[in-house]
Amino acid sequence: MVKRNRQQTLAELTSEFNTASGSSLSSRTVKRRLFAEGYKRKAVSKKITIGARNQAKRRGFCREKLHWTVDNNWSHYIFSDETKIVVGTNRKVYVWRKDES
Repeated sequence: MVKRNRQQTLAELTSEFNTASGSSLSSRTVKRRLFAEGYKRKAVSKKITIGARNQAKRRGFCREKLHWTVDNNWSHYIFSDETKIVVGTNRKVYVWRKDES
């Protein structure tokens, strides 16, 4: 059941198991069994992926500017960084994963 939908909460897993098996296990028992099998609830880390075309463009830009110096070239540019601002809740997504250790 965990492998079919790894984003299910413990309550959802317990309910689904109890319905399928006709038993009435507590959430705590289900949690202990999952931990015994090596499953842990972990937050998904969000990663930004860069497409192949953009990677090639970035490499080309870097190679062009490889020999630039701060005094002659880079002092004429201003760099800024992007940031993400979230108003309200920034809900993390959790999944069940096998322990890697």
